[in-house]
Amino acid sequence: MLTTGTVGRTPDFQNAVVQRAMALYGEGQFNSADMLFSSLAGERHLVPLIRHMRGLIARQLGRKEDALLLLRQAIEADPTVASAHANLGMLLLEDDHFAEAAAAFAAALALNPASAPAHFGLARAFGGLGLVDLAIDAGRDAIALQADFTAAECHLSHLLTGAGRGGEARERLRDALSRQPDRTDLHIALASCLLTMGDWAAAWPELEWRWSDPRLGGDPALAGFIRWRGEEASGRTILLQAEREDADTLQFVRYAPQVKALGARVGLRCPPSLAPLMEAVPGIDFLATDDQPLPAFDLFAPLLSLPAIFGTLPETVPAAVPYLHVESGRIAAWRDRLGASVGLTVGVSRAGAEQGPAVERLRALFDQCPAVRFVDLDGSGGDDRLFDPGLGGWGGPVGETAALLGALDLVIACDGPIAHLAGAIGRPVWILLPAGGSWRWLRDRAETPWYPRARLFRQRCPGHWGEVLDRVGRLLQAVASGDEPPMSEPAEGPSAPEAVDPLVIDALFAEGARHQQAGDAVRARRFYGRALSFDPDHVNSLCNLGALEQSLGAWGDARRKLERAVELAPASAPAARALADLLRASGSFEEAAGHYRRALDASPGDAAAHAGLAMTLRVLEDYPGAMAHFQRAVELDRGHSAAFFLELGQTLVALGRLDSAAVSLLHALDLDPDLLLGHCVLGQVHLKAGRPEAAAASFRCALVIDPGCVLARNGLVDVDAAGADL
Repeated sequence: MLTTGTVGRTPDFQNAVVQRAMALYGEGQFNSADMLFSSLAGERHLVPLIRHMRGLIARQLGRKEDALLLLRQAIEADPTVASAHANLGMLLLEDDHFAEAAAAFAAALALNPASAPAHFGLARAFGGLGLVDLAIDAGRDAIALQADFTAAECHLSHLLTGAGRGGEARERLRDALSRQPDRTDLHIALASCLLTMGDWAAAWPELEWRWSDPRLGGDPALAGFIRWRGEEASGRTILLQAEREDADTLQFVRYAPQVKALGARVGLRCPPSLAPLMEAVPGIDFLATDDQPLPAFDLFAPLLSLPAIFGTLPETVPAAVPYLHVESGRIAAWRDRLGASVGLTVGVSRAGAEQGPAVERLRALFDQCPAVRFVDLDGSGGDDRLFDPGLGGWGGPVGETAALLGALDLVIACDGPIAHLAGAIGRPVWILLPAGGSWRWLRDRAETPWYPRARLFRQRCPGHWGEVLDRVGRLLQAVASGDEPPMSEPAEGPSAPEAVDPLVIDALFAEGARHQQAGDAVRARRFYGRALSFDPDHVNSLCNLGALEQSLGAWGDARRKLERAVELAPASAPAARALADLLRASGSFEEAAGHYRRALDASPGDAAAHAGLAMTLRVLEDYPGAMAHFQRAVELDRGHSAAFFLELGQTLVALGRLDSAAVSLLHALDLDPDLLLGHCVLGQVHLKAGRPEAAAASFRCALVIDPGCVLARNGLVDVDAAGADL
């Protein structure tokens, strides 16, 4: 029997328990695996692994809060495990915590830049934050590291299409399908791309692939039955199958009258929750619900397959509304319940919005439009400015929800079932869309062929809901005052700036630092620039971008950024040191020395600042002062550059310590055999120490590197002269 004690547990025993627990996890026996991992909780060296694995198990068992806590504890115990950061990021993505997820994936990539899943996770996080260009780059990185990474390819195609680069997305997907022709997810992604671009004729056949995968659309209950694909229907019974998403069912049940017009007897199979709405749909002869046995029928067709059967194009959408009907008496009852209002009564919903505006953003409308009475269509509560009809949101009685919508003057909703229901019953509805929204809304249009009384409010900048809601608020004020009809163009005006989570800026900085370390100046500059666009006073980004600009020769920009960093953070050693490095490189040695000293006042153990000050004082000919800082720099860190040991050697020469100088110079040349000045100075040291043959060898090494080196040629002349003297 396993116990919680640690006495007598050998490393081999502990390893065997870990391996068995891992095997159980891989087999899906999560509770058993958790028990085994828990039995090792007292082994201190295993704490990071145990917490990491128990976090993954908690995630599999649906205990998200426990999973988050355990993964964070694992990272706290050992922050160097890249997979722990990446798994935390994946868990955060599940609940759209994009800022925290971006920070987690950036930390993972700093530790393991070759992780394709971490790049993909970063792409998803950046996409959710509206940083589409950075998300596209991260998606490309993931695919470059892992060929035929279909999830990343599908996500990248969505980003490209939303960014107006549908042609590029289409070609990428077709190329991927040429290698993996049976990948349903690639076909669905291609369908979405083509539909968004308006190429519906090519898109509908691709969309039919969803029925080859039960996870995407196929219904096992209908396996073995014959699909109707548009053949002769007269006298036959055709069962229309509702889609998995209620919004799709509400949108595409409009085709029932067209099927009926072909002479068929038409049935509809749908979830019980939608049955009250579907009973009165024109063209439906009978209704069946998913929890009942299948009715008798000859053929079946999924609702979303009907546009393909009827060859629907954007200009031929069957758009007669309403096609869902609500009894007038029920609408009147809701008007009575809402009571008389001197202004507009407007319903508000975020239901179904994966990337909709935050509740706080949406509620800003209430302050902007005090003359409007708002109705909570989600049952979210928590705001006395909202009338709560008590229906519990979309999960409540859908027939009553439809009647309530019929009693409203206007509905404002994200792309979800409430928006589709309002459109289907013919109510004015304003639909809030992210920049890369669903294919059904096409691109760059303020209206939609699906719902004549709908108006679309799209993000102009990905992730920025403030400007969308500003437009909505201005138009709503105009409508409420009677100056504009509900379907008029929204007025232009200034938009409120978007607040950015500091974690996003940290993630951008971390990615900039990673790319800078990898030598990719272009991408590093882009990340630092984006961080500074959100926070112009982000000191770390100013420092690193300043150093990067210096390396690229943009001295003026570099100095301005670094001086700003020092101004913002006068006690920051990295900022002061970065400015000092620039000043030393530009020849302002007195100023450089002052900033190095400022850096050392803030951080006396900063080896790089000691090294920089030492090299600066050498140029200023303060050799004893330089030597003190050279020694301290070496005590703190022996991993200095060849240039450092060259200047240390030069300082030792100036102090007359030739043997020590030779040792330092030889070390510099070990680090960089092509260090021209190192060979020349070493030659001079050998010459002064009476070693002309060694001096000649050093000068000849210099001439191999640069045959025109004047110092080396003059050195050989001095060697010859020394030989004559001898």
